[in-house]
Amino acid sequence: MNRISMLSFISVLALTSLLGCQDVARSSNQNVNRVENEQNPELVLLRKYGWTVAGDPTDSKLALPKPVTGQLSTRLYLQASRAIALDFSNYAGQTLPLRNYKVTNDAERGHDIRAHLLLADRKIVGVWLSVEGEDISPGVFALNVNPHKPN
Repeated sequence: MNRISMLSFISVLALTSLLGCQDVARSSNQNVNRVENEQNPELVLLRKYGWTVAGDPTDSKLALPKPVTGQLSTRLYLQASRAIALDFSNYAGQTLPLRNYKVTNDAERGHDIRAHLLLADRKIVGVWLSVEGEDISPGVFALNVNPHKPN
């Protein structure tokens, strides 16, 4: 009986150690992700203006006309970007990566807001917000405003 008790004790101890190692590994991965998020310039910029990312981003491309102000949409994107001192007009005629995040802040709960970050040369060259599913015109806002509040 003593031998069976000892084997049971060793089995429980081994299982407990294994589960403990998994918790340490999971905690370590969360810490790595947290550090990566704190160092991600995209997330830092969004947080600077009070926005919190909800979920993973989606990636697409944006073909910029030449001149950038040649289309209403890109003119509005440029205007919103310039409100926080970003200017992508030097990239006219190019197709650039566009990263899209669903974002929230304390005042915007319940709205489906997207932050669009235009990237070039591994840096952010433009950013604007849009409200999905709303009849708000023109529907493009600077990162430093609250789209739910009428001007």
